[in-house]
Amino acid sequence: MTSIHRRYHVVIAALAAMALTACGGDDGPSGNVGSIQVAVVPASLSVPQGGSGSVTASLTRGGGFSGAVTLAIAGLPQGVTTTITPAQLSGSTTSVTVDVTVAGSVAPGTYTATITATAQGVGQATTTYQLTVTAAPNYALTVAPAAVTIAAGASGGATVTIDRTNFAGAVALALANPPAGITGAFDPTPSTTNASALVVSVGAAVAPGSYPLTIQGTATGPGVKTTTLTVTVPAPVAAYTITLNPATLSVPQGSSGVVNIALTRTNFAGAINLAFENAPAGITGTFVPSSTTNNTSVFTITVAAGTPTGTHQLSLRGTAAGLTDRVAVVQLTVTTPGGGSLVEFQYCDASQVPVFLAYQDGTGAWQPVTATTSGGVTRFTFTLSQARGGVLAVFRYSTSIAGDALLVRRAAKARPMPQKNRTRYGVADAYGTEVHYASTSELAQDGVDNCALTRATKTVNGTVAGIPAGALGIVSLGESTNIFDGGAAPTPVTFDGVQAGLVDLVGTRVAVPGTPPNKAVVIRNLNVPDGGSLPSTIDFNGAASFVPASANATITGGAGDDLEVYTELVTANGATLMWADLAPSPTATRPWAGLNAATMVGGDFHSLVVFATPSGSDDYRVSLKYVGPVSNQSVPLGPALSAPTTSQIAGGAYPRFRFQGMLPAEYDKGAAIDVAGDFIGNNFSIMATGAYLAAAGGALVYDLTMPDVSGLAGFPAAARLTAGPNRMTASGFGFTGTGIFDVRPSVGAEFKAASKSVTISVP
Repeated sequence: MTSIHRRYHVVIAALAAMALTACGGDDGPSGNVGSIQVAVVPASLSVPQGGSGSVTASLTRGGGFSGAVTLAIAGLPQGVTTTITPAQLSGSTTSVTVDVTVAGSVAPGTYTATITATAQGVGQATTTYQLTVTAAPNYALTVAPAAVTIAAGASGGATVTIDRTNFAGAVALALANPPAGITGAFDPTPSTTNASALVVSVGAAVAPGSYPLTIQGTATGPGVKTTTLTVTVPAPVAAYTITLNPATLSVPQGSSGVVNIALTRTNFAGAINLAFENAPAGITGTFVPSSTTNNTSVFTITVAAGTPTGTHQLSLRGTAAGLTDRVAVVQLTVTTPGGGSLVEFQYCDASQVPVFLAYQDGTGAWQPVTATTSGGVTRFTFTLSQARGGVLAVFRYSTSIAGDALLVRRAAKARPMPQKNRTRYGVADAYGTEVHYASTSELAQDGVDNCALTRATKTVNGTVAGIPAGALGIVSLGESTNIFDGGAAPTPVTFDGVQAGLVDLVGTRVAVPGTPPNKAVVIRNLNVPDGGSLPSTIDFNGAASFVPASANATITGGAGDDLEVYTELVTANGATLMWADLAPSPTATRPWAGLNAATMVGGDFHSLVVFATPSGSDDYRVSLKYVGPVSNQSVPLGPALSAPTTSQIAGGAYPRFRFQGMLPAEYDKGAAIDVAGDFIGNNFSIMATGAYLAAAGGALVYDLTMPDVSGLAGFPAAARLTAGPNRMTASGFGFTGTGIFDVRPSVGAEFKAASKSVTISVP
């Protein structure tokens, strides 16, 4: 072969070698030169622990290549398995499905998976995708507080929190195998939110002890989860009360009288010791027995012959080991032998002394009384010879005052209660006139009781915290109450009209009106000076806060009226508003709330008050029960009141009116009339006890006329009714237990009342 021919064959061989190299190796089955590319859609995949998912791998062929292609996956951690379907691509097949299964043991995180496509004659092609392993759908339960104290027969609350992880499904909540007598109600259940309110009810027969309750959640997928709430049922609170019969009596000089003492015991059988404290000169008293494990004793009062006539409050103290002392008061009037009964109206705050006071003996002429003042107490003293009488007092207000136009128990002699339609208006030289008709013994007691209602008042400042937006706070210092909306700055706060002496602070926080409070604060025995500040912040998230007890009040006789529930806490320092549902509606079964057993002390109890108001009306009915620990209660309402007959009997400078009507049998303790101008002007009220009405003809019939006292010396002519339209409200009331115009607080006592309003025109 010539050299030219040899060079030609070498060039041909080199070109052939280059062609083979460019094709990645040998020719394919067709003998053509080709290529492959692979891609993944989607390029990322998220799979939870224990779950699965898939991606699609797509093959692109080039250069006429149509041979078989095999796919493989690498780079995934142990516990992740993949399945390729089909495992090999041939012909016109251009995609496969890659199924990914993640074991529950694979740690959450992001992993890079490499897919390699291999074919004979064209080599390999690769691509990647991201596999994100997320935590498996799950939830956990917690409860706060983790431990609650609930008395037998009461209820308590806690909040169950659902901590969710990649899970939004419903969780059904229940108590798993609770002890007999203990039940739990969750709201809501099933829950798709992150929390549920739990109310635990403890039956009256549940023995004291500690009970771990298993709260169980059940959900599709994550399954069953539990947490534990420990319920402590304390031993019943020991206490006793002292009831006197009679609590008011008159004893002539040189004579004696007897008071029967009833001791009502609660979980206490020990000895109760009785003592007569601070006996006035000339008055002695003995107990038979003076120490007893039974339920009765007799107190004999002896008045020496030379003892001055007058009215005295005799303090009887009961003491018992481990229990709070109880004090009962006998109102004793010392009279001359064969004389009339002495009545003394006492005012213990100079700012609340009336500018005029007169009395009526029986149905005789009204007579003015001149006041005397000693020891900081102003007294109006007079003698009644008849079995009944009346007292009229005129008050002058020259600053902002409370206008009590619709007060069912406006002149309550045990303590005030929540009132409907209590308005405030500032007006100079406004007058209020109060008339009390009662039996002579009732008026004598009324006069002494009046001192407690006319004590000096003060202003106290404080700060409030822990009321979030959307929540409401109710905070009372004695009889002064403030309501806070968490959406507005609730602090600082001023308590006006706080009574002198020891008072309690009671506060509750409500997440949603109409629901029981989720936190409460109680601070006892405060005596902050006028203008001073509370010793600490009222913090509903602080260490002193606690979850109060709650139960249901089933209200009967509502007749479709809007119903509202109030709770007061009654302690040795008086009654203090604790909570109101703030959600009037006709719903008859409503929650009520009070102290749990852990925060009650001996002698504590509650007043449960229900108002019923027809929609769009100023009329209302009210029912009150004094109860011990929080428990389910039935609260019956009395009937509605019929409108009175009103007639004008005098005009001129001092217009007067007559009011007549009938009372239902439930309101046999008395009737009241209140007249006031709209928003501004003078007001006038008359209250008559059932004993007075019975002596006048019938306890359920009232015929009350405004007294004609305008001609008496010292009467302020400006105290007349304000000319123009006035709202007149007639009320009737009844109660079980002791009292005059109001029932005295004691467990088991009940009070009912109703009011009816009309408009009268005053010339």
